[in-house]
Amino acid sequence: MIKIRQYIPFHLAVVMVSGIVVSQWFLQTSMWITGLLALLALVIMFLSVKRANWKPGFQIATYTFVFLAVFWRVLLSEPANNPHHLIHFELNDTVHKTLTLETELTPGKYHHRFLARADYLNEQPVDGRLLVYIKQDSTLILPGVGQQIQTFNPIKIIPKPLNPGAFDYARYMQQKGVYHQINLNTQAFITTGKQVSPGLKARTMLWREHIQDKLAHYAFGTHELAVLNALILGDRRFISGDIRQDYVRAGAVHLLAVSGLHVGIIFMLLLALLKPLEYVKHGRVIRGLLIIMLLWGFALLTGLSGSVVRAVTMFSFISIGQFIRPRKSPVLHSLTTSFIVMLMVNPYWLYDVGFQLSYTAVLGIVLFQPLIEHLLPRSQYYLLRKTWQLATVSIAATLGTLPLSLYYFHQFPGLFLLSNVLIVPLMGTVLGLGLVAVFLAYSGYLPHLLVVVLNGILKGINSFMAWIAAQEKFLLTDISWSKPKVIATVMLLAAIYLWLSTRRKKLVILMLSGIILLQLIFIYDKWQALKHDELVVFHRTTQTLIGIKKGQQLDLFHSGNLKTPPRFVRDYSIQHMVNNTDTLPLNQNFLAYKNRLIMLIDSNSIYEPVNPKPEIVILTQSPQLHLERLIERLQPQLIIADGSNYKSMLKLWRETCQKKNVKFYATGIEGAFKLEL
Repeated sequence: MIKIRQYIPFHLAVVMVSGIVVSQWFLQTSMWITGLLALLALVIMFLSVKRANWKPGFQIATYTFVFLAVFWRVLLSEPANNPHHLIHFELNDTVHKTLTLETELTPGKYHHRFLARADYLNEQPVDGRLLVYIKQDSTLILPGVGQQIQTFNPIKIIPKPLNPGAFDYARYMQQKGVYHQINLNTQAFITTGKQVSPGLKARTMLWREHIQDKLAHYAFGTHELAVLNALILGDRRFISGDIRQDYVRAGAVHLLAVSGLHVGIIFMLLLALLKPLEYVKHGRVIRGLLIIMLLWGFALLTGLSGSVVRAVTMFSFISIGQFIRPRKSPVLHSLTTSFIVMLMVNPYWLYDVGFQLSYTAVLGIVLFQPLIEHLLPRSQYYLLRKTWQLATVSIAATLGTLPLSLYYFHQFPGLFLLSNVLIVPLMGTVLGLGLVAVFLAYSGYLPHLLVVVLNGILKGINSFMAWIAAQEKFLLTDISWSKPKVIATVMLLAAIYLWLSTRRKKLVILMLSGIILLQLIFIYDKWQALKHDELVVFHRTTQTLIGIKKGQQLDLFHSGNLKTPPRFVRDYSIQHMVNNTDTLPLNQNFLAYKNRLIMLIDSNSIYEPVNPKPEIVILTQSPQLHLERLIERLQPQLIIADGSNYKSMLKLWRETCQKKNVKFYATGIEGAFKLEL
């Protein structure tokens, strides 16, 4: 077991994480001041090296320098500190915009999606990346990666979610350095005819598309080819919703996203295949360099996606550690070093879910797998021994990612061990055969037998995942897991690791303390949920949705037909620990909440003065009414327009309310309305 006090890379990693987190509260800090302070700390660090009695000063100066360096790196990546970034310019429909399409993303239901680079605004060079949505049209000739397009359509900030608890896509993209989006249709843009010399990533995407065209000529099944594209080429665009959902419910969706698991399997295959090189002169170094080159070749094959680049970087450091000090270089050293290097390249990877899960999975395997494996005596039967090893790897990885998985995905697949123990061993075969198939298809000589074998394996995996997904009683869903629970779970896992490593009786008390802390957080969260009541007017364009939350019960009133609550209501329920949701039709024009009368006026535009007068009026389904007269007759304190109204009417209603000194709230602009008491 590594002693944390003496493990300097761990100290540096903690300092870097602290610098990135703290920097989020001080993004307006001057880059010059931060840079000068970092240089000062560096000077003190070098001066203290020459003085033996300055060891504490050297450590403090080193940690200060690392903290300020990563702080400065965060400021450097902020668009506000780049005068040429899009955020500093007018982006309305009077500005001529020139964009270059860099990456084609998974298409939506109604739009093709691209990631693009902004080149010019009215012939002025600019920086910045943005999302491009092109409306699907049978007459559209879709531009390709590397093509330059021009348009006058306005560029807008990616909108924040309008409902509480919904996924914040704007924040997700900001962490990738993308702040804007543009919507186009067939008539809204032209291609310049200029094929911009694509960068390395764009070239790899074009190469990948060429390989996909080659594979499409062979007798793979539709779903099997889609999974092969995901596993080998890192392209999940062709996977159907049903297949994706089966993998999610089976606890194996990570198999469809090329990441640390796939790179790790390829790393182990290369170690085995290239082992004979150890017996030649400098063979260990040659093998290490070949492994690194081949891993980066695989990264190029998958289009240099962020998750693959991070995983290949991590295993490159592990490979370097192995051929430099094969027996004295723990994997944890290489893991920590790659973590530090990657955060210096892009500090915002710290907030990337894939980055977090990759490192916690590998950390879980490194720390827990040997300890769990030795909980049972070593079997004399090879098959049982290997099965137990695979099970311990799966358990260790699950333990490492458990806190974050519950926090982000709110579910736990009870049959994860069965799906992973049976499928992960096949992944080596699938990846090996898949890479061979891709190479042979690219060269035009893919044997039919290999197609049949690979297609059969993939079909079997898909069928097995569908069977696992059908066992719904083993799938725990809608788990509410707050940040305090994540912290408490991490502390409990750390205590369990320390106890398994040392078997000290005192650590049992630490484990019990962690369990008690987790229970106290559960009790506190439930108490907060029970005492928190509120009325929510959700934003939805197709119908009216009003939720009344009382403790852990949610009554969802709706107009029209509602078979199941939409996803954002489920997200709201998870966030607020709602145990039961009842859907109720809006059969009347009044709702009472905490002695407050709320009147609803729909497209019928019918209302009558009542006593007592309503405090709140909710306008739905675009009623044709004289709002000024309504205000005079009902005298409401607040008027709410939900998402079912025409946007053109909102401006008129807002102006009327301002004229009559009545508050106006539009969910399509300000988000869902919440009334708390």
